[in-house]
Amino acid sequence: MAAPNVIRSPAGLRWIQLLEIAADGYPAATSTTVYEGVQLQGAKTLGLEDPAPREIVHRGDDRPYATQTLPPSDPVSGSITTSKINDTVDALMTNKISLLQGEAYLMGFGTDRRGEEVDVILLAFRQARTTDIGSASLGDPVWDGIVLNKTRVIPNQPGMGEADEDTTYTVVPTFTSKYPWGLDFVEATDGYERAQGFRIVTQYKPWFCAWQGDNSTTEFTFHASRPAQATTKVHGVWVNGAVQTGGGVDFTEATTGITFEAASTPGTDANIFCFYEFD
Repeated sequence: MAAPNVIRSPAGLRWIQLLEIAADGYPAATSTTVYEGVQLQGAKTLGLEDPAPREIVHRGDDRPYATQTLPPSDPVSGSITTSKINDTVDALMTNKISLLQGEAYLMGFGTDRRGEEVDVILLAFRQARTTDIGSASLGDPVWDGIVLNKTRVIPNQPGMGEADEDTTYTVVPTFTSKYPWGLDFVEATDGYERAQGFRIVTQYKPWFCAWQGDNSTTEFTFHASRPAQATTKVHGVWVNGAVQTGGGVDFTEATTGITFEAASTPGTDANIFCFYEFD
């Protein structure tokens, strides 16, 4: 297998995955059972506003004589629309409680907890086709993705009416200096030292997951419904942000998960992050 062609034409929105970020800056895995966050079901659109650079025009003698561009004065921001209301996800995103009163669920909105929402990693992906004219892979299916490294996804209370109503979320990505798995951006290799997110293209569906080490467990399995498409599609494993070497040095890859060598057993409370592809 090989890396996919990066010239593609995408459409739609297949999946939005949200992984809560814990106080240590890593996904909120709490055990050796795989943590995958939650799916934001019924996703229809993920809209991002990437502001244009500021254009400075120098004028004199009745005419412009020079132009400059400066970075935009606003950050990237966005919104999500879904066709479902999901109190479980909304409670997680806002640090509120979906209260069971008898056999009825209640959850407040417009509360004094606004501004205290949790940070999450957002992974969204959609179908695409390779459209590189003259390429041997022309027409091949690939997956086009967007990752927001550290963002807040804030639910907005919908109203009621005769028409079908969408639920909307305000997306507020912050600037970070690291990838979601904890590796620093480096100018020499990445071309930048901070970012709000990045885009990806993969041959199969991209996926993030995490576990918490206990100083004895060496085998960490993927969700049974989402095995890796192949061992070559396990793109990286990081422990507390440090990249691990596969192929039996630090760990061995399998389509069902990863197994650490005894000498590399993750310690107590260690965060183990994996990026792979499933089909």
